[in-house]
Amino acid sequence: MLDSKLLVYQCQKCGRRTLIPQGYCTNCRARNSFHSLHVPGEGTVFSYTEIHVAEERLKEEVPYIVAVIECEGELRLMARIRREDSEQVAIGATVELVEWKEDTPLFKVSQYS
Repeated sequence: MLDSKLLVYQCQKCGRRTLIPQGYCTNCRARNSFHSLHVPGEGTVFSYTEIHVAEERLKEEVPYIVAVIECEGELRLMARIRREDSEQVAIGATVELVEWKEDTPLFKVSQYS
């Protein structure tokens, strides 16, 4: 179980955040300006879709929900929503990080919109 935090990288010049460390900021073009920080693993569902056809390694899990989660600091990330929350997921729903599953964050719905 995680402590519900995400490790992100923030540009020291313009404040842009990303999940992937980069050599330069794609927003302000500053070089080597990123530092790491932990932010709360909470956010809101910006968009989502239900997957019915999946690659081989995920065939046993269909259908499942993939969502774009908007986190603190205008950071958006692609994540999965727990199967047991698939009926409650909606745009604007509040979600919370549960774990990382195969390099993908897994969120649960904590408050319905």
